[in-house]
Amino acid sequence: MGDHISKYLSIGFLCICTFISLSVGVVAQQSLDLTSDETVDTVDTVDTVDTVATGKELISWLTEHDEGSVELTADIEIEDFIYYHLSKKPLKIDTGAFSISVTGEVAFYTLGGITILGDGGELGFLSVLEGGCLTLSNPNNGEFIIKNKTGYSIHQAEGAGLVLEGDIDAINIHFAQTPFVLYWDVSDEDMVALVSKNQTASDVLPDTINAKVTLNGSATDDDIVVLWDLDAHDEVQAKRLRFQVTGSAEGYPYATVPLCTIAYDDYPITFTRIAATKNEKDVVLISCQSTKPIDKNVDIIAEYSFDGEQWEVFETYSTQEKIIYFFDTNVECRDTSITWDTTVNPDIYISLYYSDGTRNHYSNTIQFSFDNLNVANDQGGGRGGGGTIIPPEPEPEPEPEPEPEP
Repeated sequence: MGDHISKYLSIGFLCICTFISLSVGVVAQQSLDLTSDETVDTVDTVDTVDTVATGKELISWLTEHDEGSVELTADIEIEDFIYYHLSKKPLKIDTGAFSISVTGEVAFYTLGGITILGDGGELGFLSVLEGGCLTLSNPNNGEFIIKNKTGYSIHQAEGAGLVLEGDIDAINIHFAQTPFVLYWDVSDEDMVALVSKNQTASDVLPDTINAKVTLNGSATDDDIVVLWDLDAHDEVQAKRLRFQVTGSAEGYPYATVPLCTIAYDDYPITFTRIAATKNEKDVVLISCQSTKPIDKNVDIIAEYSFDGEQWEVFETYSTQEKIIYFFDTNVECRDTSITWDTTVNPDIYISLYYSDGTRNHYSNTIQFSFDNLNVANDQGGGRGGGGTIIPPEPEPEPEPEPEPEP
């Protein structure tokens, strides 16, 4: 029985060897038959890794990829960048012996998995410098891994912000000892302080502002004491003209300076919140809010002027409507909006009024310059008295009379 099995195995092995020999011969013959111009296709089984050498290159790579690997070939700096990793596939950033310095607002949000690794060191391979803020967020509880070999993985300098949200797998993080204000948690409307006729600016400015504050990677709400620099605005305070005042928070570095607009409620209608912007079609939008007339049933007429003297009606609004001016500054492409030729008239003025049936009651007048729409210059009142609201040129001082000869 055993001899028969050995015999069959010997015959089978001989057949296999014969088949292999014939196959090799055929392949060898095919190789010999190739001409010098012919090639054989091969499959590259080596995974390629992209490289970047600047912050712009890394941002460009991340913008184009939601998976894969990238390596740094130099120290880089990122100022402002927010990255949303929406793929479930992993993405890896290998800094190697180099580092990423964060100098502005930078955030990484992932729904899948992100790994950032590097050698580390005294300042980490992720270094958040003073004035910068880094957010690492993992709202979907996927993998967010930060790995280093030596020293720190992330280094947060004093005066910088660091927020870690969700399950972030990171060790050896150097946190700043001082809390950092990420943003002031108030609306634009809340940051307009209205001064009544018997008040001054210091009477109405808020003592504290609610803010989102980060410490040791966590973000919390806190009321921060703010000191306002009113001394820099003595002249406009004396004239009771609207102005914007900056604040400071002792012991709290912040990404943005706290601001408050002072508006004097000295008129039948007073502009409160005003914002002017220019969109991509060169249309200037001026969005306004104001105090309300005593009679809520009257209409408010919004007017505009290019010289502060000749006024045109823009639109009529109810007291419940938001007032929005829009002016087309592209004179070559006219549409249904009002054209503002800024080369001829670099400034524009806006004003409101309502009528009680007997007389018109005017607001203060606001002037904008096209080259600086961020500043709303208060011209005060006076339209109801029939005078121009543009401040007159100062009269020349009289020359001193000659002293009499002895």
